Amino acid sequence: MHRLRLAVAALAATSLTLPAGAHAATTIGTDPDAVLASQLFGCAPDPSCTLAQERLSNAAQRVPAVAGSARGVVVAWQLRGQGGEARLRRVGGAATAPVQLPAAAGTVQVPAQLPVQEGDLLALDLLGGAVVAGEPAPTDGDLVARWTPALGDGEARAATATSQAWLLFQAVIEPDRDGDGLGDESQDACVLCDGGGGGGGGGGGGGGGGGTGGGGGGGGGTSGGGTGEDPPADRYASVRKSGPRVAIAAKATATRKGVASITLTNPYDFKLTGRLAAKHGRRAAGSARVSLAAGAKRTVAVRLSKAAARTLTRKRALKLGVAVTVRAPVGRARTTRRTVAVKLAAARRAPRRTPSRGGGKGGSFDGTYRGSNGYTLVVSGGLVTSFNGDITLWCTKSKRQKRVAFSMLGDDPDPKVEGNGSFAWEATRGYGMVKLRFDGRISGSTAKGRLMVEDTSPLLGTGRFEFDYCFAGDDWELKR
Repeated sequence: MHRLRLAVAALAATSLTLPAGAHAATTIGTDPDAVLASQLFGCAPDPSCTLAQERLSNAAQRVPAVAGSARGVVVAWQLRGQGGEARLRRVGGAATAPVQLPAAAGTVQVPAQLPVQEGDLLALDLLGGAVVAGEPAPTDGDLVARWTPALGDGEARAATATSQAWLLFQAVIEPDRDGDGLGDESQDACVLCDGGGGGGGGGGGGGGGGGTGGGGGGGGGTSGGGTGEDPPADRYASVRKSGPRVAIAAKATATRKGVASITLTNPYDFKLTGRLAAKHGRRAAGSARVSLAAGAKRTVAVRLSKAAARTLTRKRALKLGVAVTVRAPVGRARTTRRTVAVKLAAARRAPRRTPSRGGGKGGSFDGTYRGSNGYTLVVSGGLVTSFNGDITLWCTKSKRQKRVAFSMLGDDPDPKVEGNGSFAWEATRGYGMVKLRFDGRISGSTAKGRLMVEDTSPLLGTGRFEFDYCFAGDDWELKR
């Protein structure tokens, strides 16, 4: 299930210059160049302080697990600020070396090597009159914690104050599976392939034995030295240089609305991500994002182009050239190609389903779910066919709130309710100005989840052609 990313950083891909192959990295915080800010946050009248973004768009800003590893390394960070010096800190731990900020407000990008753990809170130390750009927020869904004076290494005292705001700083974190303090993607030349300790082959002399190392406690028989244990196996050895492959089913079906279901299989014990592209002849016929869990077999929905859909309707079958490009948590990407025969699915009448109060095995999640906040969720035939309501957004450029209606507008297929009651949906194309993302789970007669609404309507009365950015996130609970 796709988890919602409620951070403002989800507005755009990070502009921070990432090392080649940094696909397993994750970014937290707000891109300094993605949004405008009207205010500078500093320490005055104190000479130094520490600022941390505790919440952003109602989401806790803690270091997540990166590519399945609880250990990580901050390999780069950036902020928009001016004056004095700044450094990135792990609250309760160490900090990077301070960097000088420009005299006028600007974005500074800094390489780093700061080990972190899942759940850590990252912060900025502002020194010598430094300030960081940011924006006041209308609610505590965007919350900044402040420590005065600045925290020291290993210090974890309670925050001095908090304020409703978001700061323009961002950190890039790579996994550190072998715990050597190096980012696996850009800093560690050999992940999980250390020989396991120092040289031990010549240890015989220390044991009083023969000159060849065969005596006493030395023992040159184990080349790894130390414990004599074998080095840990590299689970990514098969894909590190050549990249991963996926299995593509030779046959697929498509609906009368032109959505083809293509089955992919991940043969590895780690997650693969990438993109599927389909061609009909020499023309592009559709594409879709791919995310395959370890060992998973998944059907990917691909909305066909109008020309391909017309051919399918007329001939009831067509052949697609399918190319799936995926990458593992480490290593390069690789493309797997196959010709897939697509047939038009036979029309059939859906069986009548009686809503069940229990859900679960043998039950049905069908029904209409409503809440006091005015949201309405409709499940029919095991699919979420409608989710709509009204929500108040905060607009970052016009500095105002606005009320908008949201619904499942877009060309994306209706999401399926899985056997455990979970579902997720995101508008990716054809949605206009208002974009909706949500996920949730149904248990019994209750549906719970989170949503994110973004509005990029044009700004009026400015004399320029520009767009506002308005957003809000919300937790919801509905009853059938």
